[in-house]
Amino acid sequence: MNTFKMMKLRSYFIHIVIGVVSVVVGISILYAIVFEMLNAYQPGARLAYICGILSCAGIICYGGRQIYKALYFEKRLFRNMDKSQVEQFYGELKGDIRMRIPGQCVVTRNYLMIPVRGSENVHILPKEELIGCFHTDARTGEKTATEMTLVFYDKKFKSYVCEIKSRNHVDKVEALYKNICGEQPWIFCQDYDAFLVQSRKKSHRRKLIKQLETRKEKYLTGYSGEQAAQEELEALAREAEEKLDAERIKKRWFSRKSK
Repeated sequence: MNTFKMMKLRSYFIHIVIGVVSVVVGISILYAIVFEMLNAYQPGARLAYICGILSCAGIICYGGRQIYKALYFEKRLFRNMDKSQVEQFYGELKGDIRMRIPGQCVVTRNYLMIPVRGSENVHILPKEELIGCFHTDARTGEKTATEMTLVFYDKKFKSYVCEIKSRNHVDKVEALYKNICGEQPWIFCQDYDAFLVQSRKKSHRRKLIKQLETRKEKYLTGYSGEQAAQEELEALAREAEEKLDAERIKKRWFSRKSK
């Protein structure tokens, strides 16, 4: 629960600071523009006044949005989850945490709470909605800090890119990727480039979903890798027999000759 509170506090602090500063700056500039218009109005600078006022309005609106994000953290976090899922998530935070990186990431039995790259937001992903998890990059900087980039895809093929920075927790950073793919071996975790190419077309997306469902069903029913290898060998053997079949060879020969 402490990690969740740390992430909440971090998000609140960053958004409230950005929001308050933006609102103060926007109001200050707007006040200066209005003051000049009232005391030393210049007709030739009308367009500049309009652009300045619109810019200030944009800055103030941006600051207000950041303040809203700070005050309604949980509302934004759970906007795509129903009440039962929220209760389940809180319950797992109290007693069923599988893994955590302090202040950055929480992995429970059924959910994954991750930071989103390019913003100070966090996102909760139900594990059953995951279709892919890819480890694209890992960089080690100063003071043994490791920055690891993970890309998650849900069944709607929406991507979530997160950068997890860990200092003195290098093993946990690597273990996070292995933990997610290890608990759900049916999701796609290898060959990110091939997955990216296939996910661009709707027809290929349907095939990926079917592959995921098939792999999950086989895994849950005890289907092992040895069985898969055996089936592949049997398929190759059948294909070889078909190619060597005498009747088929004759048919191919006569069909080519007739052409």
